[in-house]
Amino acid sequence: MKVLITAGGTREPIDEVRYITNFSTGKTGAGLADIFSDDRWEVTYLCSPGAAIPKGKVNLFEYITFDDLNNQLEKKLSEEFYDAIIHASAVSDYRIDTIITDNEVWKSVPNKKISSECELTVKFKKNSKIISFLKEYSLNKKIKIIGFKLTNTSDETLRFQKIKKVSEYPGVDLVVHNDLGDMLKGKRIFKIFQNMNLICTVDSINELGVSLNSLLRKEIL
Repeated sequence: MKVLITAGGTREPIDEVRYITNFSTGKTGAGLADIFSDDRWEVTYLCSPGAAIPKGKVNLFEYITFDDLNNQLEKKLSEEFYDAIIHASAVSDYRIDTIITDNEVWKSVPNKKISSECELTVKFKKNSKIISFLKEYSLNKKIKIIGFKLTNTSDETLRFQKIKKVSEYPGVDLVVHNDLGDMLKGKRIFKIFQNMNLICTVDSINELGVSLNSLLRKEIL
C-alpha cells in the first residue's frame, strides 16, 4: 500500500532573504512515516527545508512555498495511485499581496533584498485550503484523507467547531487534533475523529502512528 505524508511548514517570501513561516518541525510527520515504513507501506514523504527526516525508507521530496506544495501534491496524486494521504503540513493561511517601502510598491516579491533602512509594509491575502482539493487531485477517488487541526484554546466548543470544519472538506476521513496549550506544557496529546466521533486519544507520536496505521488498514483492506 502507498501513503503520501506531508510535514513541516510552508514559507512565503517577502524578498530574496526574508520570509514568513510557522514553527512546525515536521517531527510528527517524520514519526508517522517511520511507523508506516516499518509496516511495509511505500511512503512518499513531502517536507519543508529543515523539517525532521524519517529514519526509515521513504521517497523524499521537498517543498518551500504554498504554491510549491500545492503543485507537487496535484502532480503526485494525479499521476500515482495512493491509498492514503496524511496531510500533516502546517500550511500558511496567507501569502504576500503587496509590499510597500518608502519609495516603491511591489505587487510581486522583489528579486532583491529590501533595504533595512526602509519602512516596510506588507499586505497579505488569503490562501485557499489545499486539503479541500486533495480528493479532486487524486487518481484514486477512494483515497483515504487524514487532516490535522492544531488549535490554541481550552474552550471545547471552539475546538469542536474547528475540527468540524476540517472534517467537512471533500473526502476527509479522519481528523487528528492537538492543541498548542498541551504542546507548550510538553505534552503530545492527539485525538482522532471520524465523522466527528472521537475514535481514540493517544499521548505520543508513536501511538498516533500505530493507531492511524491500524485504522487505515481496516478501511483499505
